[in-house]
Amino acid sequence: ATDWAEHLEVTQSIVFWSMLLGLALGKSIYSPRAVFLLWLDYGLIIIPWQLGMLLFSPKVEWKERLLSMGGRVWQVFGEITRREQVSDNMLFLLIMTILFWSFSVYAGYILVRKAGIWRAVIPMGITALVIETFDPILARRGWFLAIYLFLSLLLVARTHYLVNSKRWRDVKTYV
Repeated sequence: ATDWAEHLEVTQSIVFWSMLLGLALGKSIYSPRAVFLLWLDYGLIIIPWQLGMLLFSPKVEWKERLLSMGGRVWQVFGEITRREQVSDNMLFLLIMTILFWSFSVYAGYILVRKAGIWRAVIPMGITALVIETFDPILARRGWFLAIYLFLSLLLVARTHYLVNSKRWRDVKTYV
């Protein structure tokens, strides 16, 4: 929504895939170490896949896509170290996809595994607040933060109900 960079919409598909992975890993019986390794492995596959699908035509071979993406990131690092103006948004896209991948997998995992609603909601809420703070140009974008807060509160209420409903049944509390 911010239009900070071209092709930033790739983060939407990254969030979708990473949330699915986080929910699946939360439901799984894997240890936290195995979950971390799966998060890393899937991230190394899905992030380049999504960036490659978005930035290149279907006629370009995958080997060429990966080499091109790596070269573009390397070029941006060179421009940064030489203190030149950065001409490509590839590094920014990569950082944003890694950030949103990490937050979304973590949120799905912690929500299902430990019902840690606040640990799932607060990191993305802070991210949304930072984005809103540093990009206040359009007032209509404030609705994204408001909708996020509303949906987060609904999720908090639902999770609180689910966690406490068993205890309420056991002590025969009227709901």
